Amino acid sequence: MTTGASLTGSVSVRKLQTVLHAKAKEEPGRRFHALADKVWREDFLLAAWGMVRRNGGAAGTDGETVADVEAHGVERWVGELSRDLRGGTYTPSPVRQVLIPKKQPGKFRVTTRDEDGLDRPTVAGLLAFSADPARLLPSAYIEAACYGDTRLSSDDLVHAERLAGPVADQIDAGIAFVMHYMRHGRPAGAEDAYDIDVVDEAIVNAVAHRGYSVSGPKIRLFLYTDRLEVYSPGKLPNGLAIEEMPYRTFTRNQLLVSFLSKMRSKRTGRVFLELREEGVRRILEAGEAHSGRRPVYELFGEELRLTVWGRGTSQSDYTVLIGVPAGFRQALARPNEHMSEKGGSGNEQE
Repeated sequence: MTTGASLTGSVSVRKLQTVLHAKAKEEPGRRFHALADKVWREDFLLAAWGMVRRNGGAAGTDGETVADVEAHGVERWVGELSRDLRGGTYTPSPVRQVLIPKKQPGKFRVTTRDEDGLDRPTVAGLLAFSADPARLLPSAYIEAACYGDTRLSSDDLVHAERLAGPVADQIDAGIAFVMHYMRHGRPAGAEDAYDIDVVDEAIVNAVAHRGYSVSGPKIRLFLYTDRLEVYSPGKLPNGLAIEEMPYRTFTRNQLLVSFLSKMRSKRTGRVFLELREEGVRRILEAGEAHSGRRPVYELFGEELRLTVWGRGTSQSDYTVLIGVPAGFRQALARPNEHMSEKGGSGNEQE
């Protein structure tokens, strides 16, 4: 088998194309029901490859480029693809794009055209509609962890998990994470350690307003026995000061905010953002009303931290709040047993 531009005009491909074209012209109403075996033929895949290579095709959602295929070996790549298609094991990487990039009322731009005339997904489009935004935006996920103490230590790690997927799923998963670990092992009917609406607002704000241009850091959600900390990458925009946050409007990612104002939570059925610009005030006021301590915003370099205090007055109260059983430290002698298959180890915390 050979590779290169000549393959796009291979005799076998042209012959079948000619036969199918003639039959379609001869019988306009005919439907071809057995073409799958042609799709995975290596000569057809090589013909398609040649067209993509000549056109300088852009990478798809998996990020694989023409250069990547050539580095892997075209013959090897085509052979593997043919085998997967024939065996029914090929799984495409889907993009859940449901809005159309047209300048019309009610439409939103989820792609943008680059200088070469190629349509590429916008950051907001990837975040809202890609099945796995982190494939192209490596830090676009939430790192969630629960600790059995008031300190950040792998010795006290109860559970860690990576919350990935489109931002709507990340938000719902983050709220579910906090709800589960603040209620686990507690008596039925006991009052929650946190106002779940405050948790909802905190996670939504972190996802909607984080700096996605900051490479490396991700949103971090740490649940301790006395508090919840939410870390969001990016400095405050437009010269905003922390003390001004409850009273001034600020939006870093306008298109993503627009999407979240129309997307509904699977948990509540409500839109994620109501665009009333009252989120920070609600967090501060409702958080203080629930726990008796006012939540705190702090800026550390290019990372904003929100601390929401749990209801309770003593270390023993806090321990009960998230359901950490007596003798928990002995149970942590083998901390890896508490890890999710989706998460990493406690040593991955930054």
